[in-house]
Order: sequence, then structure tokens, then C-alpha cells
Amino acid sequence: MNPNSFTYSSNIKVSPACAYNWHESKDALIKLMPKNLIDIIKYSSIADGNELHLEIKVFFGLFKINWIAKIENVIKEKEFSDLQIKGPFKFWHHRHAFIAAKSADECIMEDQINFILPGGLIINFLFKPLAIWNLKRMFKMRHIKLKNALENI
Repeated sequence: MNPNSFTYSSNIKVSPACAYNWHESKDALIKLMPKNLIDIIKYSSIADGNELHLEIKVFFGLFKINWIAKIENVIKEKEFSDLQIKGPFKFWHHRHAFIAAKSADECIMEDQINFILPGGLIINFLFKPLAIWNLKRMFKMRHIKLKNALENI
């Protein structure tokens, strides 16, 4: 089964290196995540092979989902990816790219996600639009938070 794809990008008025370096902090992850829905269990720096462990609260915190991702494809000050090792998706690969824009103090932050929902072809066909809608909503909010944090330093 081919993965579903989703991309979201924004122009940010800082250099690609500045945007990348901001992401290296655990505080950045805290600022980008929905409040009270995700706990960071383990955080390591952005380096190939490091892991991130999150606990996601669903149904008003009644259930918790462990999400473990491995950092890979790190190109310092340009991009990195996280690959789900354990979590709610059958497959999840998220590439964070920091692309030079027209001027040196501006970049394009691009999130590219490839995913497969659990449950097979029918589930993926039926629920892909809902998954894409949720990703768009989440990444729009993340990019707003990112712009606010970086452009107001």
C-alpha cells in the first residue's frame, strides 16, 4: 500500500539555520504541541538515531497512546526527519525542511508527512480525508506558533 502524503509550508522571517536551531530545544517541542494532550516522556537532541517518546492523551485523557519516533536524515541547519517506531499509525514519516527563501533572513518551513492509517485499504480510503483535514488544522496551528516564537525574538 502506498503511503498517503501531506505537505504544509510557511514563510518565516528568519534564516533556515535559525529556524532549524530553534527546533533543537525541548522547549520548542513543548511550544508546538497541543497543551494538555501530549506529554514528553523522552527527548533527545536532533541527531541521527536519537529517539523521541511522547504520550498522547485521547478521549479526555481516558486513554494514552505511546508514540516513539527515531530521528534520521539529519542535515544540520537544513532538515531532519522522524520515523515512527511505535504509535497510532501503521507508517509515519515526517520530514522537517528549512529552505532558503528570497532573502538571507527568510526561510520556508516545510513539513512533509507520509503516513498509512492502521486497518488496511478500506480504512485508508475512507478516513484519509479526515486524517488530512486534521493534519492541516494541526500544522496550521504549529506554523502560527512557530512564526510567533521566531519572528518575535
